[in-house]
Amino acid sequence: MPSTIKQVAKLVVIVMARLITFRFVADIMRLFFKSSWCTSNFLPTLLKTENMAFSFVKYHGAGNDFIMINGFDSPVLNWSPAQRAALCRRHYGIGADGIIIIRPSDNAAFEMVYYNADGEVGSLCGNGSRCALAFAHDMGIIDKEKWVSYLAFGGDYLGRVNGQGDVSIE
Repeated sequence: MPSTIKQVAKLVVIVMARLITFRFVADIMRLFFKSSWCTSNFLPTLLKTENMAFSFVKYHGAGNDFIMINGFDSPVLNWSPAQRAALCRRHYGIGADGIIIIRPSDNAAFEMVYYNADGEVGSLCGNGSRCALAFAHDMGIIDKEKWVSYLAFGGDYLGRVNGQGDVSIE
């Protein structure tokens, strides 16, 4: 097996085993650079201020990619804008155009909370909304073919996942 494939396989195992904590960055750096400076001390202090272990998946839509967090199952994540921005930084964090948290709502199927890559609360994001609907469907929160109401940026919106998996929003 070529060396690059072995390195990628090791990387996948590390990511899966750690469920993405910021120590995995140091592990990846050690794997590829095999240098003593690649330790958790190399990571920015910003990312070590609290335990930031959490589960996520990444979705993409029309060229944008998002860190998706299931707020139905996860505890409240009280991150600062700087910490959210660090997660979105490519090459140093997870890398994404934004963070989307779907969480329970009393008035809709779910609430979508969207943060831009700079860590600040964002306005409604069409690509992000489609990803949030697909994520909610994949998590079993909404059903296919059924128009559902969801909250985002203070508004009530409609969306659905059709039988082929395509997402529509209104």
